[in-house]
Amino acid sequence: MNLQAWSSVDESYQIGVPSDRYYRTSKWFAATVAFIAVLVLVGWTFHINRLISVFPDFASMKITTAIGLLLLAGALLLLNPHITSPAQIGTPFRNGMVFVLAAMAGLLGLGTLLGYVVPHEGETVPPTWAAPATALCFVLLGGAVPASMKQNVRHDVSQSLAAVVLFICSLVVLGYLFHKQSLYAIPSYKSMAVHTAVSFVLLSLALLCLRPDRGLMKTATAATAGGSMLQRMVPLMVGMVLIIGWVHQMGETAGLYNGRFSLLMAVGLTVIGFSVILWTVAGTLNQIDAAKDLSERRLQYAIKQLRASDEQKTRLLYTVSHEYRTPLNGIIGISRFLLDRVDGPLTPEQDKQIGMVQTGAQQLLTLIDTMLDLNTIKTGKLQPASRRCTVSSLFQSLHAAAELFPSRPGVSLVIQEPDSLPELMTDDTLLSRILYNFVHNAMKYTERGQITVSAESVSNGQAIRFVVRDSGIGIAPEDQARIFEEFFQIRHPLQRRMRGQGLGLALCKRLADVLGAVITVESQLGNGSTFSVTVPCEQ
Repeated sequence: MNLQAWSSVDESYQIGVPSDRYYRTSKWFAATVAFIAVLVLVGWTFHINRLISVFPDFASMKITTAIGLLLLAGALLLLNPHITSPAQIGTPFRNGMVFVLAAMAGLLGLGTLLGYVVPHEGETVPPTWAAPATALCFVLLGGAVPASMKQNVRHDVSQSLAAVVLFICSLVVLGYLFHKQSLYAIPSYKSMAVHTAVSFVLLSLALLCLRPDRGLMKTATAATAGGSMLQRMVPLMVGMVLIIGWVHQMGETAGLYNGRFSLLMAVGLTVIGFSVILWTVAGTLNQIDAAKDLSERRLQYAIKQLRASDEQKTRLLYTVSHEYRTPLNGIIGISRFLLDRVDGPLTPEQDKQIGMVQTGAQQLLTLIDTMLDLNTIKTGKLQPASRRCTVSSLFQSLHAAAELFPSRPGVSLVIQEPDSLPELMTDDTLLSRILYNFVHNAMKYTERGQITVSAESVSNGQAIRFVVRDSGIGIAPEDQARIFEEFFQIRHPLQRRMRGQGLGLALCKRLADVLGAVITVESQLGNGSTFSVTVPCEQ
């Protein structure tokens, strides 16, 4: 059963369910109570005393009690996601049915309590009435079940009511086990039947297990040291009480001891029992600490391995880039030497081919520089070298770099140099890289039209915004948030013809962060894109 499917339908089952074993436990506890109630009703119908009362000298479960238990068990089963279908979880009909069943059980108990309080004719209590303790448990659980469905009510309110019922009925069970009538009978009134007490214990546990991640149960079910300790201590303490009580009673019944010696025996057994519990809990905490230490050592080892791997990757990257950079610079220099006709004229075809060689080498060199810059930024080693520069000098650098852009017939580059803009105190080299990548991308994805580069003063002269506007293919809204991710590329036929690595815009975003600048993008499919970077005048 996928509990996440339930959580998406019912608001009352949203987060933090430790395990569905609690739902299964709740289901079987509630089903067991329903089975007991049905057996009692069968016993009353066919006069089978063994079904009504466990032993002849024990109190019997009344018809009204069996009906009330059946109502509460039905309400808890309807709340259980292992019983109700996903389509019915959280529906008004389901919630209404749970409320009606719980309210009927609560009113049954409340009416019985009022009957005990209000004077009535005769001195004896009608034989069909449930015991006062039974009626009180119906009232408490009748209020606890609807409260567990409310989101605006703290879940520890509902679970506290269930815990009170659990405490009352546990005392009743102990009274029957150790023949202490004062624990299960109120003088002048009725006694709670032993199977009634067991049924209420099961119902209380079923209600607590329906909310394993909320309220009081959140501590008991947590996968922490406190939760593990509580999960082990509670069963040990219950077992200790039962064993000490049984040993004490058997000794008194056999006449082995009484009086002060009996008290000393009880105290001694209690000390031994708590010592065993503390020893067990200490062993559990030691295991948790050992597992925690082992996890920390493994984590430290993994971090060390990752750092070593990252250092190796960085060394390899710098080594490979150095080995690539030397021949590429040679290729670019020789190509420029040939294109300048130093060794004589070139045919048009030779001029074209050598230009392609130079462009390819320059693109490879740019890719290497981009990878190195990204790695330097990630390691936190890139520090901007702030110096005074002007918008005019930045645009002149862009003019010089325009020769390396991929040429495309029908596409023109217009650089609008504004007048009287304030100077910038920034790293002009890094800022030029951003503008270069903006224009390079615009050239790649513009088939016809114009690419415009401009600048303007913003924020009352405190910053300058550089804008690169194109008439290209545009960017879909769902892709605009991802274009600054590494290796992300827009799927378009142009992309297959103008291959890239998807690192340019990622580098722009990280360089802007280093400079304290802000990048924005506006685009529509088929209507071009506008990239802008706003740089503060004083870094």
